[in-house]
Amino acid sequence: GCADEVIPLSAAGRPSAVLVEEARQRGLDLSLLGASRHSALDRALAGSCAYETATSAPCSVLVMREPIPFA
Repeated sequence: GCADEVIPLSAAGRPSAVLVEEARQRGLDLSLLGASRHSALDRALAGSCAYETATSAPCSVLVMREPIPFA
């Protein structure tokens, strides 16, 4: 009830670039991403899709993560 429309996206290409371009073309107000936790080495080698999208998108980006489990 809080969104006028939810648009699932399936496309080929660099995920952050595809998401940013779709947001730009569709004039989105908000983009919602799921993200997993990677090590610093993983982020250095592959980058972070959520970070790249959040810093490049023309709209607000909400990144959802799993809670950190406590031992």
